[in-house]
Amino acid sequence: MPFEMRFASLLSYNTRDRTSTPELQNARQLMEKIKQDKIHRDGLPISSQISSFVKRYIDDEMFGFDSIFHSNPVIVPIPGSGITSTNSFWGPSRIARSLVECGVGSESAHLLKRFRAVPKSAFSRPGERPDIDTHMRSLTISERLVAPARIVLVDDVITRGTTMAACCKKISQFYDNSEVVGFAAMRAMTPGYSDFLKPLDPVHGKISLNSQGNTSRVP
Repeated sequence: MPFEMRFASLLSYNTRDRTSTPELQNARQLMEKIKQDKIHRDGLPISSQISSFVKRYIDDEMFGFDSIFHSNPVIVPIPGSGITSTNSFWGPSRIARSLVECGVGSESAHLLKRFRAVPKSAFSRPGERPDIDTHMRSLTISERLVAPARIVLVDDVITRGTTMAACCKKISQFYDNSEVVGFAAMRAMTPGYSDFLKPLDPVHGKISLNSQGNTSRVP
């Protein structure tokens, strides 16, 4: 069944071009820092700086952050490909917590957990990447007594958007009156499909699922 959700993203990197231009190198270094929430500048983890940027420009129409974060939403981190454990590193959870600490969102809630591991999309061949149904079957959701009016799913890096779309559909099964949107700190740009411009490249767009079950992200 066709499906569509809105999302925003702050940064971008090129998935294939390994040339040594300063912007390409900077983008890949930022991606690696985001994946591990490393210290970036001023002694602060990069999750804190991403959140501060979103807070600073949340009312700027050019970035589209307000269309995602308005109405004091609940921020929900997207689980990784492995089984969710609160004792292990969880990058999106750190970003979610940092957003709330900056005043973007009412609370960070671990509504979604993965109880069955799925293959990492980044290391899988195109035909072997987990699809929407595989993701959804591997996720469990924590029900709340009061359904949030608005939920923002947060991920560290987004590629096609399959994981985010699956999380959106899973949440919507339980909270069918909640509006669910997404935010990714960084998005992958694949030559031939989307062009890398620069690391700092805020956008807002859509993730779609067609009747054949294929996911696409624009931009």
